[in-house]
Amino acid sequence: MKHTRSDGPTELTFEQKRALYRDGYIILKNIVPKELTQRARRLVNITAGKILNGTMDPPKRRNRYVGSEDAITDLINKTALTDILTNTMGPFDPPTHGFAPILYPREPSREIGNHGLPDDEVPNHAFFPHIDGQWSGAIPKTANEVDDWHVPKTPHFGDRSANVLGVNGTPLFQNPDCTLSLGSFTCFAVVVLSDQSKFGCGNFAVLRGAHHHTAEFFRQQRDQGGVIGPEGHGWARLKRVGGDYSQR
Repeated sequence: MKHTRSDGPTELTFEQKRALYRDGYIILKNIVPKELTQRARRLVNITAGKILNGTMDPPKRRNRYVGSEDAITDLINKTALTDILTNTMGPFDPPTHGFAPILYPREPSREIGNHGLPDDEVPNHAFFPHIDGQWSGAIPKTANEVDDWHVPKTPHFGDRSANVLGVNGTPLFQNPDCTLSLGSFTCFAVVVLSDQSKFGCGNFAVLRGAHHHTAEFFRQQRDQGGVIGPEGHGWARLKRVGGDYSQR
């Protein structure tokens, strides 16, 4: 199936660029043709069915997402988003992978998540604000699982080398000297495939203006010397949050 880029604007207006700088994101409507979003939704639904009936290969089922198929990458490569992105940030290689997480609603529980708190104690539908580009994986649930809160060498964090990958494929450190624990990227291009017209719907959220605060924080880390990112100044890799929930 061949598609051509949709008609429409190929560059942000001056006001849109100002809004992008101010808020850190901008919403563009009717940029991706419905034909392509329906094609992507169909792929996601088919994949979800395979997960539920157990017919998907174990490695793919464990990841629970689709991304390398044309139905996903065409949302950028075959639409006006390519021109808009190019005119905004400069030339880039066509994406070969996307990320379409298949996540299901669930009732809040006492399970401890990445926040370090029970799921039912986290507000806003257990929204997990985070900075992308960092290692992600299983976290300690009790103090007994951590041998050193300042320089952890527990199984959760491997051997502190740049070769240790998390469940998201991101290394614990980006360089052999272990001075950079955050990867980098220029932008997220998000194409909404599910209903997000009400608060708490959908699988994507942003915090307006947060990029200004994080930029200032990284400048402070840089000026202090040492690691940029987790384990750098003001950002301990492990931090006790709340109480010990292991007995609840």
